[in-house]
Amino acid sequence: MKARFLPSIQTSALLLSGLSQCVFFWLPEDAQAQQAATLPAIPAGQGEVVELLLKQTRYWLGRSQYDRAAETLAQARQIAPQSPGVLEIEGEWAAQKGDVEASERVLKTLQKINPKSAQNLDSVMRGNLVSGPLLEEARTLARSGKATEAVRIYERLFPSGPPRGYALEYYQVMAASKPLRNEGIAGLRSLIRTDHNNIAAQIGYAEALTWNEDTRLDGMKRLQGLAGVTALSREQRTSVMRAWRTALYWVPPTSRSIPLYDAFLSVLPQDHDVLERRHQAEHAPSEELAQTRTEGFQALDRGNLQQAESDFNRGLQTHPDDVDAIGGLGLVRLRQGRSDEATELLNRASQLDPAEATRWTKALAGSKLAGTYHRVDSLIAAGRYNEARLLAVDTLQLAPDQTSLKVKIADMDRRQGRTAEAERDYRSILASEPGNIAALQGLSGLLASDGRLSEAQVFAQRIPGMGNRVLNYLRAGYLPPPPPGADGA
Repeated sequence: MKARFLPSIQTSALLLSGLSQCVFFWLPEDAQAQQAATLPAIPAGQGEVVELLLKQTRYWLGRSQYDRAAETLAQARQIAPQSPGVLEIEGEWAAQKGDVEASERVLKTLQKINPKSAQNLDSVMRGNLVSGPLLEEARTLARSGKATEAVRIYERLFPSGPPRGYALEYYQVMAASKPLRNEGIAGLRSLIRTDHNNIAAQIGYAEALTWNEDTRLDGMKRLQGLAGVTALSREQRTSVMRAWRTALYWVPPTSRSIPLYDAFLSVLPQDHDVLERRHQAEHAPSEELAQTRTEGFQALDRGNLQQAESDFNRGLQTHPDDVDAIGGLGLVRLRQGRSDEATELLNRASQLDPAEATRWTKALAGSKLAGTYHRVDSLIAAGRYNEARLLAVDTLQLAPDQTSLKVKIADMDRRQGRTAEAERDYRSILASEPGNIAALQGLSGLLASDGRLSEAQVFAQRIPGMGNRVLNYLRAGYLPPPPPGADGA
């Protein structure tokens, strides 16, 4: 499957323009260490406020609402400037700006007061050091649909697992690889559990679920829910609707799928492609008819013509204009040798659905040829060679690849005593088809009857499983006695 993503990397850890207006005051390193050791407690009752403000900051970051994120972070800093949560976000912002010195100072402070926050910041800082051709190569492979190869390069970049700033990208590419899909989906799920407000991860997780048939409906339901979130950025909303629309193309356009199309159209009622899919589903045959037709074609493949005929006729009782049932019955008639009925049914199927006419015209051509062979054989059996020959010649003008008709003409020439013409035709056929058994039999018999037994034997030996036995048979009774002095007499 072709990978359809890789948006710009936006995670709750990366602050952009909105935070650039914030002013940060950095204490000397020794002063920070001293202050860290005697970190003042957050005023009573304010801890929950700070926690709420930091959650709001992450929430707005996840929706690319950077001005609001900067505002809530500033409020949290005002209450608790040395809170590990505040420092963690400020350190992430400094790392994103490329201010390594500032982010390192924050990291050292956090290592003394909150190792977990320090670990989070360190992951972001390591992620910001990842760049260059190797990362671009991984992304190029992912965009070109080579997700498995891309994951191998990511693993070289992140041998200890992806930093937080690259985790979403890493797991999305992994989920796009069929052999690694379950592992990638599990990674995306873990990102959501860690930060439920990570909208980008929720979108990636929902989309990845749609790539598996067993979880497709769950993924579509999640995408529907995300489409109703009013705080989505324009880019996020576009990603949701694109993933949702794509998933709809993977469900069969049957009556069961109509509610799925309607859910999407309730959000984008003028979407032409989905409206067309819904129209197809609304006019699709019933599932019972579809099952009956399927059983009919399966019986036809097995050679059970009676069962196939019964299945197709049962479908036509309720849907007399069903193209597949009509065409299927035409194929049955063709196998039964009832070429006239087959031609009528296959013609009707082609007329009812011109877009799929090629499907039936090929069978129709076979039906007409089968009818021709039947009439030629009937005329030959009645001794009406001239009529049979004329019909065969006319048919060869329309279907020159029908070698069997050429053999029948040569056989008729031989029976009517035109041995020179028959021999010429047999040899012509064998020049293009050296293994044509009917032509080998005809030519070896003609040569033997002409007393040219050695030459006849050469052709007879090319008949699988026959060899000298043909010549012995011809000598024993099929042929008149060879003239005195003939080869092999």
